[in-house]
Amino acid sequence: MADLIILRKVVFFEGLSDQRLMVLGDYMSTHHYKKNTIVMNQGDPTDSMFVVAEGRCRLYRSDAQGKELVISVRGVGDYFGALALLDGQGRAYSVQTLEPTILYQVQQHDFLKMLDKHPEIALNLLRSMAERMRRMAEDVSCLVLMDVYGRLAHVLDKESAEVEGVRKTSRLTQQDLADMTGASREMIGRIMKDLREGGYISVENKEVILHKDLPYSW
Repeated sequence: MADLIILRKVVFFEGLSDQRLMVLGDYMSTHHYKKNTIVMNQGDPTDSMFVVAEGRCRLYRSDAQGKELVISVRGVGDYFGALALLDGQGRAYSVQTLEPTILYQVQQHDFLKMLDKHPEIALNLLRSMAERMRRMAEDVSCLVLMDVYGRLAHVLDKESAEVEGVRKTSRLTQQDLADMTGASREMIGRIMKDLREGGYISVENKEVILHKDLPYSW
């Protein structure tokens, strides 16, 4: 059965009682993955969605030449795969674990049953997807219009959140940041070094801590 503490973090379960969450948890199966495991591939047929219970996954798209662009990194309480369940199309992206990861899986027929029995989940899901679409539009504009520094600043802002008064990202390597900005690891390393020396950021256990607003340009 899914962990109640994890389910409380899932955005489209917001506002549901613990009793309802326990019932919804019965729809989910638990799967353990090693680091660097491919959970699903871009274009795969759709049959389920996932909630991250432990660990992290990267969502990415790739072209015929194998060039990759990371769309997002998802951590505990995040979900992926729901959109394809609604439109019936193949997977829009590939997903790979970045560390040992536990995922809760919901099959398509159970997911649709959840939406039918609990309309509030559908409303929360629509709100969450609308927010993701807005962020995606910002990401596209960023990739097209900004230089590498601007893209990095955008990613650090997007991936960070305030935790106990400290604004920081989840665990991200320089390669993760390079993949998310379409830049080289070496360029990201140089920019990060300058930001650390300027007192703008520090890095602890691969978490980037933002001490003050990043400069407008590098």
